[in-house]
Amino acid sequence: MRRVSKSLTALLTICAMLFALLPATVFAAAPAMISLNVSAGVFEPAFNPDQDNAKLFVDYKTDNITLTPAADGTISINDQSVPSGSASAPISIQYGYTQIPISIKNDGGTKTYTVTVYRPNVPDL
Repeated sequence: MRRVSKSLTALLTICAMLFALLPATVFAAAPAMISLNVSAGVFEPAFNPDQDNAKLFVDYKTDNITLTPAADGTISINDQSVPSGSASAPISIQYGYTQIPISIKNDGGTKTYTVTVYRPNVPDL
């Protein structure tokens, strides 16, 4: 019985040592957007951080927008770093569809969102 107890203690000690060596990334939460605000246009349907894709509709006169993301982690929009809670640089919007990638990176990994902006070439009547 004493021998089993020593073996069990040794095994638990080894497990504890291995657990301490695991990188923090194993336990980090996956990155996620908290909110996303836009300078112009309307999300349809409303922006949902649980969805990877969002559709934004802007007026035909809108030739650029800014996005203001909030997230835990490093954010980049069109490969440009943007601090959480700050507006992006102006993003040019062409007639038709423009896709804007948003990447969030933290110790838990990387998540990419895509905002597809639709700009009509004539006014809605």
